[in-house]
Amino acid sequence: MDAEESRRKSDWQNVYSAAEGYGAILLKDTLAKHKVENFF
Repeated sequence: MDAEESRRKSDWQNVYSAAEGYGAILLKDTLAKHKVENFF
């Protein structure tokens, strides 16, 4: 794989991990609003 393709792949991995982290925050926030934060 060339450098451009490798760079694009790592960009996507950054996007995915950021989305994953943001999703986890949103999920915990939603659960906390529903008073089930002791679920964790």
